[in-house]
Amino acid sequence: MTTRVGEARIASYNEAISAFKHQLSLPQNEASEVRTIVGSTPLAMTMEDIKGRALMKREDVDVIQLALPVSGDNENQVLNNLRQKVASLQEAWTGQRPSAIPMVPEELMVEEFLKLPSVQEAIENGQIPIGLELEMVGSVNISLSKFKHMAYVSNAEDTFDNITHHLLRTILKMPNVHMMLIDAFQEYESYSNQVKTYVGSKKEVSDIGNQLIYEIERRLEKGISSEWIVFIPNMRALVSESDLNVQQLQFMFENGYRVGMRFIIGTDYTYIGTSVDPIPRYLKTNVQWVIFGMRLMDQTFLDKGIYSRDVAPDPDQVYLHSRKEIIKLKISKNK
Repeated sequence: MTTRVGEARIASYNEAISAFKHQLSLPQNEASEVRTIVGSTPLAMTMEDIKGRALMKREDVDVIQLALPVSGDNENQVLNNLRQKVASLQEAWTGQRPSAIPMVPEELMVEEFLKLPSVQEAIENGQIPIGLELEMVGSVNISLSKFKHMAYVSNAEDTFDNITHHLLRTILKMPNVHMMLIDAFQEYESYSNQVKTYVGSKKEVSDIGNQLIYEIERRLEKGISSEWIVFIPNMRALVSESDLNVQQLQFMFENGYRVGMRFIIGTDYTYIGTSVDPIPRYLKTNVQWVIFGMRLMDQTFLDKGIYSRDVAPDPDQVYLHSRKEIIKLKISKNK
């Protein structure tokens, strides 16, 4: 039984076909399919199934034979001859060629991601390339000049870890941007020699709140502004191991970006989504950007947009949420 939606689609299709002055149909499985394209004609039943044979509708419907680029005694020979023909044409052509149709690869390594023209352009222009938009395949970027702070969240350990590596490796490629990695549990110590400042010892971590406040106040007083990303891959761990309190976090969020200190904070969803402690409560209501490595319907503090019915994304797919707009992205895969 054809539904009303199905009938509407058929009507739209027929209307689109009729808008063309000439219609052409190759042999189809059913004669009715041919008639749908060229109209009612007895030739739909009698057209021979020969390669290149077709029906063309102009004033009348006629049988035509299209020229074939190659010949062969069987399917394999035709295919091989066609490949050779294409290769010879490619070799002979010296003019301009169209760009390849952009496609998001099934698996994207960070080296490939960083070599993409749109990603390189973003980095050169002082933008953070977050990932690839799934339809247009272009890099989705955040300008440092407009970036204050971001949280990334997941309810799956492998996805969370993948996002962390993707962001670290991407930002480390940005010139004139220093990184401070505050790694309370030394989970990402492998990056200690790549970042400008690595904070991992218990002594350093315990007093980090006061140290960050001191640095921001010093910069405000002396008018210093150089670009730093303060990267905290485990906020729950940092809070448990340090003196950081919500008043300090608020001061950092409200003043850090003014002197070039911008924050990226990672946390498991249960900490930011369900905890009633002051710091996670402040984060979920004030952080500027959020990357979700999980189904949006499984979180409760931001709008779900058009993605409320999405299945769980792969570890290399995320949602970038600006509190106004949501974009689904492909990021690199850590191996």
